[in-house]
Amino acid sequence: MSISGLRKRLGAPGFSYLAAAASCAVFSAVYEHFSHSVYSPWMVCLFLWPLVLGGVPFALLRLDRDPRAGEAARSLWCCGVGTLTAGSLITGVMEIFGGKSEYSPVYWTAGGVLLLAAAAAFFLGSGRAEKTL
Repeated sequence: MSISGLRKRLGAPGFSYLAAAASCAVFSAVYEHFSHSVYSPWMVCLFLWPLVLGGVPFALLRLDRDPRAGEAARSLWCCGVGTLTAGSLITGVMEIFGGKSEYSPVYWTAGGVLLLAAAAAFFLGSGRAEKTL
């Protein structure tokens, strides 16, 4: 299957999340290659945030012919996934560096709140979306 065929099957957001997951995997591998054999589980699993929380839900929504996801729910979900990915990156860099950051818990809290708000907007949203993903 070609890239354009995959993009049509998954939709633009799903394809973007797969590209983000691949970019995170490459970045993590390169960063840990130059970290002198110091690893962080947050950096090793960095690609999972956009893959599992981004690519899979949007691929499942693409299967639904009449999706309920409105623009607000999609935007909040995308922000939540981005925040958790950034939090994993910052936490991984700080662990490899050997330091701690007082800002790391803020990423997890903000990302969780954004995902919960997106879920609430999805399930409590009024009506169906005007257009499909």
